Amino acid sequence: MIELKHNKNNNKWFSGKVLKTIQDFNLIEAGETIAVGLSGGIDSITLLLILEYISRFSHIKFHIIAVHVQVYDKHDTKVMEELCRDLDVEFFNIFANNHDLPVPEKGICYTCSKLKKGALIEDLKARGINKLAFGHHADDLLETLLMKENTTKKLSKG
Repeated sequence: MIELKHNKNNNKWFSGKVLKTIQDFNLIEAGETIAVGLSGGIDSITLLLILEYISRFSHIKFHIIAVHVQVYDKHDTKVMEELCRDLDVEFFNIFANNHDLPVPEKGICYTCSKLKKGALIEDLKARGINKLAFGHHADDLLETLLMKENTTKKLSKG
């Protein structure tokens, strides 16, 4: 089980900067629900941990839910579900099945990403949630660019 303890000195390096950003840009208001897109990767898990920590120990009290969008039924989400249970965060699994769609010109990753985000936004609107946080770091931009380039080359050789 994960235990988050407030430690003014150890946790100040991230919580203070994130909290200041939240306040400076009015990103989260007290009492609101924030959905965190949880992929299972380090970016989204770190974001979930940081927001849960801030919601628990800062003066801004808000509710967090974690949402995972699943394209294929065989993806195992047990670890993410256990993490959320340990953090006392609600976890939802949304299914966005796109097996029958043809491969578009822009590539599989681009289309899958658009389908997943669309399914996620529709589900959150139905739940009355209007704020969604994604974990994404600077290296993701380059990785996405290289992945898209590699996918495009493979598709054109076809």
